[in-house]
Amino acid sequence: MLCAAIAATGVRNIWALGSAKIGDVLGAARERPDLTVRGVSHEKDAVFAADGEACLGHPSAAAFIGSVGLTSAAVAIEAVVREQRPVLLLIGQSDPSEPPGWFQDTRLSDAAVLEALGCPAWKVHDGDSLTVAWSESLARQGRGGPAALLIDEKALRGPWRGPPLPAPRRGTPEWRPAGAGKPLPEDLSREAIFRGIERTAVGAHVFVDAGQARHVARAAARGFHLHDCPRSAPLGWAIPAAMGAATIEPVFAVCGDGGFMMSLAALAALGQHRLPVTVIVAVNGILGVDAARSHPVPCDLRIPDVSLAALCGSMNLEAGWAESPEEITAACRTSGRPRVILVRVPAFEPAAELVP
Repeated sequence: MLCAAIAATGVRNIWALGSAKIGDVLGAARERPDLTVRGVSHEKDAVFAADGEACLGHPSAAAFIGSVGLTSAAVAIEAVVREQRPVLLLIGQSDPSEPPGWFQDTRLSDAAVLEALGCPAWKVHDGDSLTVAWSESLARQGRGGPAALLIDEKALRGPWRGPPLPAPRRGTPEWRPAGAGKPLPEDLSREAIFRGIERTAVGAHVFVDAGQARHVARAAARGFHLHDCPRSAPLGWAIPAAMGAATIEPVFAVCGDGGFMMSLAALAALGQHRLPVTVIVAVNGILGVDAARSHPVPCDLRIPDVSLAALCGSMNLEAGWAESPEEITAACRTSGRPRVILVRVPAFEPAAELVP
């Protein structure tokens, strides 16, 4: 019902960084022929992309999770508030009755953050509140400026009281993971990355981004100092954090390709300052644990098919692929200059579930 209402306003694209807390809404949007979910690699980019549509007079929407997702988008939200763009924000919420989760959940007051940014927001926790919130948000956008719906998806999964709105199911394009066509060696994994570090750099400081790499590191780390991404930080923390530490001594940064794509500005600074950070990227072509468990992978949770090595080269960074655990170990021995090691890994590793 929500997606039908969004489409009726003339919105054709929902720019999204998908996650479980907003996944039901995006799933419903994907099934509609009049809506397209377009994935981006940063919440800020989702808002700015919607802003670009609004600049040309088109209704637009952006979707992401609250908490750290909202704070990542804050600068973009402030911009659309200042410019009075009628952008609809769909922000997934945590269930307040549940204890804080183990993945990136600060329990910020999203409503208070949005109020501070000047963006009106309405909480959607059942069908009745959706009816009120929707009409209020439409009125706000009609006057100019963004509006936000803070959506508790669990409350919207029950039957809708109004008439059903049938929508033909959309086919999902076939997804070919990074490096498709080449067999993935069985012994390449996120755990092999950390084993390579501990074999060559005992006592090293290793900064690990949010996501599967962090959870594997917690379960498998030994022989080095682990600095993992705090819950109050989003993807893209590890590389800039390691860059700061590298002013003291050589360090490692480990991230997925999703966090890597969110760190391009930091990589450019790393190449400029020539700091001794060895960045190891676990490449699986998808964003997040939720995507790894979904078949087929939704289009908005796939990493853009770009040449990561070429991106690094454009930033004056040495980069190369490690095709075996031995190559990972050999690459880790060189830690006195900035470099990027790319490692293809499985979509999901059971070790990522070992640590709550």
